[in-house]
Amino acid sequence: MQGSDDGILGRGYGRDGGDDGGSNVVLSIIIPTYNESENIPHLLRSIRDSIQLLLKQLDARAEIIIVDDDSPDGTADVAESNSTHITDEARLSVKILRRYGRRGLLSAVLDGLKNAKGSNVVVMDADLSHPPPLIPTMLDELIQDRCDLVIASRYVDGGSVENWSMKRKALSVSANMIARMILNLNVKDAVSGFFACKRWVLEGIEFTTSGYKILLEVLVKVNNIRVKEIPYTFVNRSHGKSKFSTKIAIDYLRAVWLLYRYGRKKRREERRGSVLFLSRAARFYTVGASGLLVNYGTASLANSLLANVHIATLTGILCSITSNFILNKLWTFEDTDLAVMYTLKQYSYYMGLSSVGGALQFLLTHLLSQIYGMNYNLALLIAIGLASMWNFLSNKKWTFKERIWG
Repeated sequence: MQGSDDGILGRGYGRDGGDDGGSNVVLSIIIPTYNESENIPHLLRSIRDSIQLLLKQLDARAEIIIVDDDSPDGTADVAESNSTHITDEARLSVKILRRYGRRGLLSAVLDGLKNAKGSNVVVMDADLSHPPPLIPTMLDELIQDRCDLVIASRYVDGGSVENWSMKRKALSVSANMIARMILNLNVKDAVSGFFACKRWVLEGIEFTTSGYKILLEVLVKVNNIRVKEIPYTFVNRSHGKSKFSTKIAIDYLRAVWLLYRYGRKKRREERRGSVLFLSRAARFYTVGASGLLVNYGTASLANSLLANVHIATLTGILCSITSNFILNKLWTFEDTDLAVMYTLKQYSYYMGLSSVGGALQFLLTHLLSQIYGMNYNLALLIAIGLASMWNFLSNKKWTFKERIWG
């Protein structure tokens, strides 16, 4: 996870100016700011009014983390002067992180996350376009474990946008379509700036873009994440100036391109993993086929000579294990380290794991031939097939130290 503490002055304000502590903090609300002095007082009050009842019900605490990029209009000072008025029985605290120099939205969120103590995180704008009354609903989705990421969406049923020009709407819709199509995302509002997630979702990402749409990187880089979109009405700002610019548009397109390349690289790695897995499996079972001949031929011969099913089966197992180990080491897994102690250690692993497969084969053969009266040769063939599946997967992982898939 990227982001630097250089040039950051953090101050925490709770009730009576005290720090929030950190125990039982259920939610951290991260708000990047730049020239939002007119909006921040109302935003702080609205957040307090929206979440104080839920915090009492949960007997939990929350924190607001304002990350200000040295706003010329004094946003950080205004936030500080208003922070002591919005706490409610010490259940809500405000932290103000002052950063010197304008460094961007992504790094602001990451710096906020470094200072966050909550088990859940909300990211939102300070311009009042993101309604705080939606926060309790988003938090409830996470606490009830119905999802890992909640997106406040303008484009699902019930969502809408107010006070936008046709040009701004067209840009937003286009940006969303570009993201969904190029990055193959299955959400309606992939460029929303208002979302909530469990803390681990953000902590597990190595952020590499510098764009304003953090959600894109989350959706692309976090595997098997449960996502839910809930509708809201985006209201264009009444105070201050929009941060949108040509540079932001270019940064956005660059971020989409970088994430597209990331996705392609990941898919290639997955394909290479599947190819390697299938190649290993094909070789292993080719070796297994030779082992099958050794196993089957030796066991059948021993049974005809000794007329003892158990000794015959055991003989076939032991003979095939050794021949299979040598071929799998040198050919299947291409292990050229022939140091005596290392090879003996591998052989002991291989013998142990294959013995488990051998025990499985032994028991199945006995069960099928002696209990159910199946022809011995057929029972032996079935048992060898099932045991070989165990042998491949277990030895791939533990004897030759490879991932199961890949």
